[in-house]
Amino acid sequence: MKSSIKHLCIALAHSKEEFESAFSLLENIEASESGNWLNKFHALPSTSTIVAKADGKVVGALVIYGESLFRLPLEAQYNLEPFRNENPGRMAELSSYAIVGDHEEHEEIMNALLHYAISFSSNFCHYEQMITKIPAECEDFYREHLGFKRISTKEAQKNGVLMGIDVPKITEYHPPLKVEFNVEFAFPEKKFFLVNHQHMSPDLLNYFFNVRSSVFSRLNDLELRAFRNIYHYGQYMNILPDRKASPESFKLPKHKRFDMCCEGFLTLPDQKKVHFHVLDVSAKGLKVETEANLDVNTVFMMNISIGVMRDTEVIAKAIWIKSESNQVGLEVQSSDENWKKLIHYLEKDFHPQAA
Repeated sequence: MKSSIKHLCIALAHSKEEFESAFSLLENIEASESGNWLNKFHALPSTSTIVAKADGKVVGALVIYGESLFRLPLEAQYNLEPFRNENPGRMAELSSYAIVGDHEEHEEIMNALLHYAISFSSNFCHYEQMITKIPAECEDFYREHLGFKRISTKEAQKNGVLMGIDVPKITEYHPPLKVEFNVEFAFPEKKFFLVNHQHMSPDLLNYFFNVRSSVFSRLNDLELRAFRNIYHYGQYMNILPDRKASPESFKLPKHKRFDMCCEGFLTLPDQKKVHFHVLDVSAKGLKVETEANLDVNTVFMMNISIGVMRDTEVIAKAIWIKSESNQVGLEVQSSDENWKKLIHYLEKDFHPQAA
């Protein structure tokens, strides 16, 4: 007999029980041939696990994998460079959804999960492109209702269909839900223009990736270095393997970095204003992307929109420049109160274990 749900809450997973339930559900439908479904991508702060809860229990889940040093999970199987070249911008990968049991509202749960994922990806994470691999029988729904299109690859697409979408084109998607079906969409607080909105505590990371699985112990040297770059701070320092990673001369940043997606203008010595895009910030610096030709050791006045109706002014010096990627690293020499509030929020309130 099918069970009935009258109220549903869609939110980011938070507790150990919510992550455990979500991972178990998704593992059942996405288990890899090796049997190791839980992997390094799930331990990244750029990954978001979304759950559907009824009566306090998880009844559905899906995962959004954001851009990282490791690219996206599907790129281990397919060459997506042609798709990236044709569709520039930040890209995310949407997992298959999983729903527990036999509910009358199976379709409503699915639609609610997809609505949350789309809204969250666009309005909170600022993704511009999204890819997914779905069962062939779901292709018509994703194409007709969401606007996804097939992605052509040289590699054979086994056990599913690869599809992609321009995220801004589907932000107005409203899921068809029954009138009597009540859904609460619990989005995170949006104080600043962050990219990552979900962080596991050190205890949760240790449990899922050292105890429940051996993900961290299986990291190669390059992967371990990348994770140390993320988690080599505060209470997180003890969750990663205590082994030397080659090359040993690799230096970790002095301050925790936080990904952001915001814009601003800097003033050149000739008073000309130049547009830039912020990639990440730290207590003492920031990394930006700009097409302007800047010089190392030059000091700039910078005005940055860091949140809704919230700007900040900083004085920063260019420390390094990567011309091939239009990226510039700057050291903050002076800042206003809003910049200090941003850093305090990132280190103390949003991600307290990083300090």
